Amino acid sequence: MYFLCESVFVGIYCAAIYQLLSQFTITKKIGSAFLFIFGFIKHFFGNLLHFHSYYCRSHSLHNCTMNDNAVLLFWECIGEGILFIIIGKLLFGLIAEFRKRPTMAFFMFGVLLHIMFEIVGLHKMFCKMHCKKETVGSSMAPLGP
Repeated sequence: MYFLCESVFVGIYCAAIYQLLSQFTITKKIGSAFLFIFGFIKHFFGNLLHFHSYYCRSHSLHNCTMNDNAVLLFWECIGEGILFIIIGKLLFGLIAEFRKRPTMAFFMFGVLLHIMFEIVGLHKMFCKMHCKKETVGSSMAPLGP
């Protein structure tokens, strides 16, 4: 049930990214390049703002810190950009209302993707892949005489 609240937050985050990106585009058409850049930026700033760390700590791996792997982050951003092209083209192609109200469309896009990732288990897999577990007592001096 908690992931529904997170989904709404992700929807708001996506709507805000859309609003920011739409200020810098020459055309108002939402094409493949826009969707790719949107997905890339969403994932990149999610990492930069520590949304991923929060998610992993609150749901599956309480004692962990995120690995800082720039190459992996880059490829994940590319993957999310491609995913946004595929799903975005489907949504914007099938639902005419989305073309009329793009801010609402990106809000729904974020909500639906977050719920879908939760159900499929991609969030849990992401956390397991990125979490480096902290060992209990690792910062303590050894016991003994």
